[in-house]
Amino acid sequence: MTPRKCLLSLLVLFLVVGLDESVAFGQSAQAGSKSQSSHASAPHYQWKNVKIVAGGFITGIIPHPTIPHVLYVRTDIGGAYRYDPLFKKFTPLNDIFNQNDWNLTGTESIAVDPVEPWRLYLAKGTYTQSWAGNGAILRSTNFGLSFQRTDLPIKLGANEAGRYSGERLAVDPQHHNVLYLGTRNNGLWKSTDFGANWSQVSTFPVTGPTSGVGVIFVLFQPTSTKPKQETIYVGVSDPNTGLYSSTDGGTTWTSFNTPGGGPRTIAISSDGLHWVVAPNSGAPSYSTDNGATWTPSSGAPGSSPVVSDRANPLKFYSFDWNTGTAFVSTNGGASFAPAATGLPGGNLYTSVAAEGDLWLATSSGLFHSTDSGASFTNVGTVQQAFNLGFGKPAPWSKFPALYLSGQVNNVLGIFRSTDAGATWVRINDDHHQWGAVFPLTGDPRIFGRVYIGTNGRGIIYGDSDDDH
Repeated sequence: MTPRKCLLSLLVLFLVVGLDESVAFGQSAQAGSKSQSSHASAPHYQWKNVKIVAGGFITGIIPHPTIPHVLYVRTDIGGAYRYDPLFKKFTPLNDIFNQNDWNLTGTESIAVDPVEPWRLYLAKGTYTQSWAGNGAILRSTNFGLSFQRTDLPIKLGANEAGRYSGERLAVDPQHHNVLYLGTRNNGLWKSTDFGANWSQVSTFPVTGPTSGVGVIFVLFQPTSTKPKQETIYVGVSDPNTGLYSSTDGGTTWTSFNTPGGGPRTIAISSDGLHWVVAPNSGAPSYSTDNGATWTPSSGAPGSSPVVSDRANPLKFYSFDWNTGTAFVSTNGGASFAPAATGLPGGNLYTSVAAEGDLWLATSSGLFHSTDSGASFTNVGTVQQAFNLGFGKPAPWSKFPALYLSGQVNNVLGIFRSTDAGATWVRINDDHHQWGAVFPLTGDPRIFGRVYIGTNGRGIIYGDSDDDH
């Protein structure tokens, strides 16, 4: 099937498939170019849930690798869905199972063929307990309109621990007849005939359960071009050896041993060549060979997260919550030195605005550094900063838009600044607060759009009326 025929068939598919619920997206009001001073008043925001229109807990969203705006969604017990952009609706793909196959309603993982984009694969199986049936692989050559089924001799667990860890099913982009499947209790599996038949990869070091979760993801290095030379990365739920790689098509594997009882954070430099891991206990370590080997860092606080500078690939930062001290490394994480001291405990963020642009969100306010942590300035109008995020700059500003969950001028809410924190406007209202707000971030492509994670209220996004 040619790419042209592929797109035509997809269009026809969207026209003939019955759909259930629509997904509404905010529309931005058109406005002329305005100066910063004309934006002193709060913009009007429209708030909506990111609707999935599905049953079960949403455990993964997989964008199509080659066709814009087409994506697939998997759930723990409610099947898989395809988003059809023509009608802006989700189509359920797994209403085909009867009572005897109830255990196949859960979707452990989804993979899309990047070479022949109409090929879709679903790893099905809800529980791994003795009373549950074995899993299965569903194979489609028409975007999920119909499937062929391969029953597996092992169980999959879409509704068990670690269900959101990553995609366990992956298509080899260099040899798209080859697929890999990470399992919870039976190691790594492989198919060489487009998913029709499967066998365990005997050379992979992990063949049984680890921490009850097993193999949690399979990834291929996207920049590879040589056949049989691409790097395969396989993640395992193990506090000491959590990552393996292969450069010979899975014949041999190299382990990445993370130091100190498992990573709390892993920071990667802006050029991807320097890695620093901060373990749950102990001091950080650094790597210059993509994590194959690690060397202990010196001078950094123990059990503290590490972040990388977004402009200088040799700079990393850490913050000691207990002493209120910022630390900086200028040699790729090999050594850290104390910088500013006497700060309240909080979470450290790096911005893409410039080298050394740091933000510290604390319960005592928001602090900003423009000199790689040597000094911090209290952003005085912010009384509490719970979370901070960055987005595309406003058309009238050179600074990334800042989004804050916190308290400003004695008001709790969600705030935005387009002038590096000098002024803030509240962008939510008393009818849109959503309880506990955890991560939030601006959209790097669309000014004014912000995404908010909640504690049980789903993912909220907002669009403003002042995006021009």
